[in-house]
Amino acid sequence: TKIYVTKILDLIDKHPIKGIAHITGGGFEENLERIIPKNIDINILKWEIPSIFKNLQKMGNIKDDEMYRVFNMGIGMVVISDSKIDDSELIFLGKTERGSGKVSIQK
Repeated sequence: TKIYVTKILDLIDKHPIKGIAHITGGGFEENLERIIPKNIDINILKWEIPSIFKNLQKMGNIKDDEMYRVFNMGIGMVVISDSKIDDSELIFLGKTERGSGKVSIQK
């Protein structure tokens, strides 16, 4: 289990953070839809899925939607900021835009 406290406090100190979501059971959609305004969408781009999740999916014959909902494909915390955060421990996942409060993932 990764502990995020120090990293998150450092990010809050250095960047204009608009939202933070710990991605737990329910995956991206449930956890991110709770913290975004109803007029904002989040479009999550593809990222490199860690091999352990690819292997688990193959061995268990698990569908993509279930992998993203249950295992989050390696993402444990999402930070929303309106400025670029240059940090080797972070992965850029996507952008927000005007919309209806929905989260979508490119798979």
